[in-house]
Amino acid sequence: MVEEALYQITKRIASEIGPMLTSRPYIGIIDKYGKIKYKDEAIDKYSDFISSFVNKNFNFLRVGDHSIPISGLNMVFFKISPKIVLVMFMKQGLVGQLLAFKKRMAKYASEIDPLIVLEPLEGQEQPEEAEVIEEVAPPPKEEIKKAEEEEEVKVIPQLIKKIRKKDKFPLKDIVVLNLCDGENTVKQIADKANVDVLTVWNILDEYKKKKYIKINYSGNPDFVPILTKKIPPMAVQLRLMSNLEYQIAKLCDGTRTIEEIEEKLEIDGDKLSELIDKMEKNKMIRMDIKRV
Repeated sequence: MVEEALYQITKRIASEIGPMLTSRPYIGIIDKYGKIKYKDEAIDKYSDFISSFVNKNFNFLRVGDHSIPISGLNMVFFKISPKIVLVMFMKQGLVGQLLAFKKRMAKYASEIDPLIVLEPLEGQEQPEEAEVIEEVAPPPKEEIKKAEEEEEVKVIPQLIKKIRKKDKFPLKDIVVLNLCDGENTVKQIADKANVDVLTVWNILDEYKKKKYIKINYSGNPDFVPILTKKIPPMAVQLRLMSNLEYQIAKLCDGTRTIEEIEEKLEIDGDKLSELIDKMEKNKMIRMDIKRV
């Protein structure tokens, strides 16, 4: 059954992408005519919008492109093949996290594409060039990877709350905050303030909590696990966590992706994803932009 096969594929996508996100992703698969071939229940209420958007905009997107049509809604449309759009949605978090799927688009397109039989919606006529379009193969993984690498990631902090003269902040913090003009990237701020990038991020994290700044970004940044609280050295002895969890926590410094942590610790990916999920639920870590 096609729907069951699509369900199993979307389940694997969610399992692979989920650990990189703030919350669980929900998925829909739509053909070029806007006909929904599969959808998770959580996106039911968006069905009419999704179908209409794909039907009207499919030909404006190239294979490998994505679209985020509604500001404030964590929903991304990915054109994964010449006849399919995959929609990904999550209830909370940063919509940019969903762009992690772009690196895996070609892999899943090759599995989904053969399952889709194109059927124009009632009253629609199939375009004359449809057969030619359907025969076009998805771009090789190497081309997609190259395009992603060429799309430079820029993380740009912006001051949104005025610093008053009576505010008594450390000099280093003041220097960094004054450089958060919405134009300087994190790396440029580090260079101009003569501090390292991680120091800048530590300052940004502190003042983001105080609502002094917001973080803007472009491109497809990696989202990584970041420790939200200090772990006491005796945590394992006190049975607050396992030794493996402690080793994972030490590596969640904002500079390593989940894949890099998996490689560093040489542990099973599924086991790591399970522990990362547990630590996130316990608010020990959060997913945020990689500190580079």
